[in-house]
Amino acid sequence: MSTGLLQEAPRGGAPAPEEISEGLSALWEDGSDRLLICFSGFHTRERPWSLFHFMGLMKKFPVNQLFFRDPHLAWYHKGIPGISGSIDETAAYIGSVIAERKIKKTMALGVSSGGYAALIHGWLLELDEVHAVVPQTYVDVDNRLIDNDFRMDDNTPNLYDGYPVQTEYFELAPLFRRAPNLRTKINVHYCSNHRLDAAHALRMEGVPGVTLHAYEEGGHRLTPRLTRDGTIDRWVENALGVKADPKRMPVGRGGAGAEAF
Repeated sequence: MSTGLLQEAPRGGAPAPEEISEGLSALWEDGSDRLLICFSGFHTRERPWSLFHFMGLMKKFPVNQLFFRDPHLAWYHKGIPGISGSIDETAAYIGSVIAERKIKKTMALGVSSGGYAALIHGWLLELDEVHAVVPQTYVDVDNRLIDNDFRMDDNTPNLYDGYPVQTEYFELAPLFRRAPNLRTKINVHYCSNHRLDAAHALRMEGVPGVTLHAYEEGGHRLTPRLTRDGTIDRWVENALGVKADPKRMPVGRGGAGAEAF
């Protein structure tokens, strides 16, 4: 299995993405010791311009980038085809990239189910910074019933089909409290007017190392708003210490604006 760890970016402009597996693509930046890890939400196959959230938006940054999506629709619990079979194994893969590329600064970014993935992988790896936008912070049936959260009922059975998932990761707040990660700056972004996203976010209130950021508008589509006003760009610039280079942006629908995420 090729990890792509030794491939280098071409000179000038953004490197072309390398498809490592069905659920993983990468951009390798020659000479960079920064790594941005992006986790997509579900149903990216419905997006004709990109199978991965954030790929178009992040090409402007001269850093190494990993883009994950979950073809199993199981909140990343079944791993990435051809790469891993569990959350722990996916974290180990990311750790191997960090070691082999001699990465010094890291950031994870995710939306919805990808926000859940950014939280758990960022916590496991003790990354420098995590930004989870409208994330689920629990995935189990019991907590979903408590909050009357039936949004993803079609996908929930994927966690209970006999595959050996890591149930200890089903609810993040008590997990993070039992084993605090005080190294990682964990940020949860949500719309206060969206009942279910607020319920998930507020479960993390008071968890060591976690900061909640409430917005009045955006709903579960908060990410496009944070794309349009440059907020997400500022997260990357501050966390990884780099500046965006607009000349690296692709031309076309996925190259600018809210849809680029």
